[in-house]
Amino acid sequence: MTDMLPAAGSCRVGLMSQRRINLPQQTAREVTGYGDRRSPPPALLCRGSKTGLPVWMLGLGADRLRADMNRLLALLFHQGVLDEQFLQLQQLQDESSPNFVSEVVNIYFHESEKLLRNLRGLLMEREFSDYKKMGIHLNQFVGSSSSIGAKRVRNVCVAFRAASEQNNRAGCFRALELLEHEYCYLKNKLHELFQIEQQRVLAAGIRYPMQN
Repeated sequence: MTDMLPAAGSCRVGLMSQRRINLPQQTAREVTGYGDRRSPPPALLCRGSKTGLPVWMLGLGADRLRADMNRLLALLFHQGVLDEQFLQLQQLQDESSPNFVSEVVNIYFHESEKLLRNLRGLLMEREFSDYKKMGIHLNQFVGSSSSIGAKRVRNVCVAFRAASEQNNRAGCFRALELLEHEYCYLKNKLHELFQIEQQRVLAAGIRYPMQN
């Protein structure tokens, strides 16, 4: 689920060369599953294949990881980082598309970093005056952020767009710095969420032996 994501804590906006990927409307991309969920070999009845921990400990771990996910999501909603649209995105994920949310969000990351590079490139031009082009980039950013429930990023984009409509270059610079900060925070927190989810699926996917 997290193969496409950088390590947590890393967010170097403008320095990454990303390929162009269009954000799908809903199920435009095929998704891959977590692999074979058939019965594990006998060794897994005693030890987790990757962790080496007893199976009963992995069961408790799955419950703990689910609680960790809920706490992190609650924090992000309390901070206004996410809104209800993210929950609607999660509802589109099922057994046939177990990676749906992370794949859509990764496409959003690719597109967002390209837009951030373009915005900074425009502002760094010595004779910058193309506020209309900047507004087009910001409209795209507002739309894609709204589609995944990135509330705080979207709100900063709206303020950024207002500054660009007033031809306020200094205000645009301040808005860009805030936008980069909010984007990095969102990216790192969603990366953390997907890491926890991956660990939870691994723990929950192991079959447990019958107790006498």
